[in-house]
Amino acid sequence: MRVGFIFVLVLVTVVLITGCGTNDSQVDGPTIIGEVVETFTYDSENVTIRGDFTEHNITSGDTVVLHLRESKIIGKKGEELTLEDVNENDKIEVLLPEIISLSDEDPVIIDRVIQIKIIDY
Repeated sequence: MRVGFIFVLVLVTVVLITGCGTNDSQVDGPTIIGEVVETFTYDSENVTIRGDFTEHNITSGDTVVLHLRESKIIGKKGEELTLEDVNENDKIEVLLPEIISLSDEDPVIIDRVIQIKIIDY
């Protein structure tokens, strides 16, 4: 009986410890940080950002276009926003999928984005 009690106690402790370390932010792949140059709608919502993306093997220039199909847009306070809330010169953090699809165009187009988060106005 005592061994069963200890086993259940250890199991409950492990479940509590692993459950407390989770959060609801979605972590899929790499993140990039850039400054918004423009927002536009052409077939889908898009944001052009400027930054240093060489860490992610984007070496064709300092701007990329992000297609925001099914992407979340998050404000500084965690609130959900729309493309109209994103302004020129906003600094954003972009969560990308694990596998990034890049175009051969200039500027580079990233076809899928998980979410963008405004980190500075």
